[in-house]
Amino acid sequence: MAPSDYEEKIAKLLTKAEGKGVTPEEAEALTAAAERLMIKYSITRAMVESKKAASGETREEIVTRRMTFEGEYRNAYLSMGSYIANALGLKTYTYGGDDNLFRKSGKPLFIVGFESDVEAAVTLIASLQLQCAVAFRTWNKTQEKPINQGARSRRRNDYTSSFGAGAARRIRESRAVAERDAESETPGTALVLRSKAQSLEDYWNGLSMRAGKASRRRTDYGAYSAGYSDGQKANTGDTQVGESRRSISGS
Repeated sequence: MAPSDYEEKIAKLLTKAEGKGVTPEEAEALTAAAERLMIKYSITRAMVESKKAASGETREEIVTRRMTFEGEYRNAYLSMGSYIANALGLKTYTYGGDDNLFRKSGKPLFIVGFESDVEAAVTLIASLQLQCAVAFRTWNKTQEKPINQGARSRRRNDYTSSFGAGAARRIRESRAVAERDAESETPGTALVLRSKAQSLEDYWNGLSMRAGKASRRRTDYGAYSAGYSDGQKANTGDTQVGESRRSISGS
């Protein structure tokens, strides 16, 4: 299948999943199918690039893409994005320092990897981000009302970050199955994928950056547990009914 065919099929699946009137179960199945295609395409692309290298042709470039997360829950959404990108085998970093500096401009997440993989990750993160917003509202209706604004924010942040962690685990499991199947069908695939990963690791090690400091805070463990569970169920991104991606940044 040509790259454009993969991209077209993935786009169609996600568009259907995000359509009005689509049930959560239908959306989950459609998005899971899109995610499997993303993983298959990544493996196929790696094999093609390996042949290019062997024949002296120019290989796909390693790039850095920026995603910006805005609103009150920007840090939680950034964590989700990082979890998903890492689960897909990519590298991520962000700016450290005073979080107040990002209130107006949004918090940036930089995703590093081979171009086609990065573009697929951006698409998947946006889909999962929206799913999380919808899933949180559904779950939150079953819970007691938070006692104050701090508790409300903590609940939403913990649910969101753990949702990403749960989804990332499912993505890693899907990748492991796909890569194992590819090796069975085409011996040598595992070696090509390890070489690709090493190329990214070498590039990553050559970058100069400074990690930000982590901070301790209280946790709403009920929200964290629920988010993690729902993220695992999502697999690759249950999505919305009649919502736009733009609406999730501060909702």
